[in-house]
Amino acid sequence: MNIVTADPPVEKPGPLLLPRHLTDLRGSGLSDAQIGASGLYSESDPVAVTALLHWTRPATALGPCLCFPFVSADGALMGHVMVKPDRPRAKGGKAVKYESPAGTPARAYFPPATRAALADPTVPLLVTEGMKKALKADQEGFACVGLAGVYGWCRKRTRRPDGSKTGPRQLIPDLAAVAWRGRTVTIIFDSDLATKPDVARAEKHLAEALTAAGATVKVVRLQPGNGGAKVGLDDYLLTHAPDDLRGLIETASQPTGATSEKGESTKPPAAADVLAGIGLAFDLWHDATQTAFATAGRHTHAVKSKAFRHLLVNEYRKLTGKVPNGESLSNALATVEAAAVFEGPEHAAHVRVAARDGRVYLHLGDSESTVVEIDASGWRACPNAPVRFRQPAGMLALPVPQPGGRLADLRAFLNVPDDTGFALVVAWLTACFRPDGPFPLLVLLGEQGSAKTTTGRVVKKLIDPSAAAVRSEPKEARDLMIQGRNGWALAFDNLSHLPAWLSDAFCRLATGGGFSTRELYTDDGEIIFDAKRPVSMNGIEDFVTRADLLERSLLIRHPAIPEDKRRPESEFWAAFDAAHPKLLGALLDRVSAGLRALPDVKLDRLPRMADFALFAVACERGAGEGARFLSAYADNQAGAHEQALDGSPVPAALLALMDGRECWEGAPADLHAALAPFAPTPEPKDWPKRPNALTNKLRRLAPNLRRVHGLHVEDGRASGGRSGGKRSRFVRVTRVAVGGRESPSPSSPRAGTAENAPDSQPAAGDDVGGRCSSAPAATVPADRPRPGAGNPCAPAPAGVQRDDGDSDSRPLADSPAPARAGTARRYGNDDRAFDAEGNRW
Repeated sequence: MNIVTADPPVEKPGPLLLPRHLTDLRGSGLSDAQIGASGLYSESDPVAVTALLHWTRPATALGPCLCFPFVSADGALMGHVMVKPDRPRAKGGKAVKYESPAGTPARAYFPPATRAALADPTVPLLVTEGMKKALKADQEGFACVGLAGVYGWCRKRTRRPDGSKTGPRQLIPDLAAVAWRGRTVTIIFDSDLATKPDVARAEKHLAEALTAAGATVKVVRLQPGNGGAKVGLDDYLLTHAPDDLRGLIETASQPTGATSEKGESTKPPAAADVLAGIGLAFDLWHDATQTAFATAGRHTHAVKSKAFRHLLVNEYRKLTGKVPNGESLSNALATVEAAAVFEGPEHAAHVRVAARDGRVYLHLGDSESTVVEIDASGWRACPNAPVRFRQPAGMLALPVPQPGGRLADLRAFLNVPDDTGFALVVAWLTACFRPDGPFPLLVLLGEQGSAKTTTGRVVKKLIDPSAAAVRSEPKEARDLMIQGRNGWALAFDNLSHLPAWLSDAFCRLATGGGFSTRELYTDDGEIIFDAKRPVSMNGIEDFVTRADLLERSLLIRHPAIPEDKRRPESEFWAAFDAAHPKLLGALLDRVSAGLRALPDVKLDRLPRMADFALFAVACERGAGEGARFLSAYADNQAGAHEQALDGSPVPAALLALMDGRECWEGAPADLHAALAPFAPTPEPKDWPKRPNALTNKLRRLAPNLRRVHGLHVEDGRASGGRSGGKRSRFVRVTRVAVGGRESPSPSSPRAGTAENAPDSQPAAGDDVGGRCSSAPAATVPADRPRPGAGNPCAPAPAGVQRDDGDSDSRPLADSPAPARAGTARRYGNDDRAFDAEGNRW
């Protein structure tokens, strides 16, 4: 084979190939050896092209042509050449990619290695449309015959006066000479067959003709590529191994389809059928919630999404030149959805980040739907990711990450106060690449103009850019659920207050919990969203006030920015966009380091959000940095506890009540009355108006009171005593070690000892209402524990016999309380549920 290096080709003996024609052939996966064995060549002389095509007029307009000579089964040239012009002519609004000699019957194309198999019926045979496809299959070890068009296998038939064809369909002589009887034949046409009724008819007729010749016929339907692009046999073999094609052939189905001839007295296919055919050609599947998805190449759309509707309409328009009506489109979508749910496999549908077998996968969301794989050894592009991503509307593309970046360069785009704050932000960013979470809320606080919103935009854009970078707070849980379904990292701007329902919803979103709502236009249909999402939010005021949400938060307070340090926004974002690829690469480096170090990380004590803390420490150690995160996290949690107490008037009143006391015990009504003198004046709106409201508030603040002031609060139900044998509610407040160094779990109160007086006869030193004794206020600071001498709540002396009854008191939160001496009263469990983090819901 001679390859020409310049246009026009120089005169050489033997076949000539122009460089662009060689590039075209290599682009289809053909080797130089296969190209040479096939005798392909270029023809630049318009006179020679005219002679090859048997045209009466010069073929000058076609330009140079790539020529495919046809060879018989015995290797002899047939004198039949098809050409692929550089400048194809238009016919019927379409470009004619290949030209056949005019006035000559159709011929079959036999690639080099296939020719020897034509007389041996034990060799399976493929039949496809086109010469390059047959050559590629032949090169990969498949005996394959190429057709010059989907009806290139059939002899010409006579026509009736009305123009319709009549007479039997017969194989052309080249194919009739093949040994078909007993042979297994697989027809593989292009992937657009489902959208072209004429091609479907040709496939059916070919299958009938080969079956009549004695062959066993199957058909393989190729899936379309990205955006529904047409995929031929050569395209498939470029992206798949030969064994993948063998698998398709082994599972190939019997031929089906319309057999009516174009021009016969039959109605054209309905628009809904054509649309359904387009949709069914996609890779259809569903997730655990029975939501249907359609995948073409690396691109996935929800079947009910606008994007998929638009895709179907566009394909239909290109195919028919018409626009379908709404009813046809709805019927087609219902068909596709049913096929995806009942016939398609089940997969998880991920957004932006996924994990499988210890590896993390990041979906860049670009036009190529690139996926990056991250593991302990590093990160890289992953063409065939084992997970499936969908790309909701509004998701923007991440840049292709670049190596060589430093996370320290991110400081230039964040107004964090110090290294401690930066360590927390970096820990939150790395946690965003752990799909199982948990995800603490990144709460950005500061005065106006302190770049809170800009910081929120930076961290959002760094890992999950979207059309709406930051949003206002959702108006209902349904809105939050929809935002969580259609994005990975959520960012909320300029919050000033979180209602109780929204605070609880953010808690569920951080550590896991399901949302459900009624499906529109249904009576009993339900939409379920059960996932965790990273969330950042900003505001001027301390808008996070509820203790359970504060324990799930990282509080970053932004310092004011001097005027001489401000930058124009256009300059700022231009600099960030330039640095984004390397910043993302540096972040992926840190995640990889964390995955590498995580198995060896052990902590003496696990803080709240333990999995988050473990991975943050692993990233820190894997990157070879000094230990900074744990102390920063502990300080942050301490501040969160204090902020939770500052948001309620009850803790100050309780501290005043416990001034000089080691223990207080009584009914909720007694505690409500005892705290009343210490309530602020005038009484604030959030002061509990009823005893049950007081116990609910104390239950929520219990971890904060224990951590900050060393007050352990528990409640339950007791039997006996003043209640006359009936079970009654009680509240007990005791002092414990400050800072989380709690004692072991409390032993159950026992009865039956001589020194323990029954509740119906209060022991000496008991306050009216069942309160524990107090010590002189001058000797015990209000916020510190004191020795337990003489304290009725202290543990019983060693050797005292205790009743192993059914007492089962429970503290308000997950931390243990000190033991208390047994009494005649027995305490029942508070049977409220705990979540995975040990909090009641």
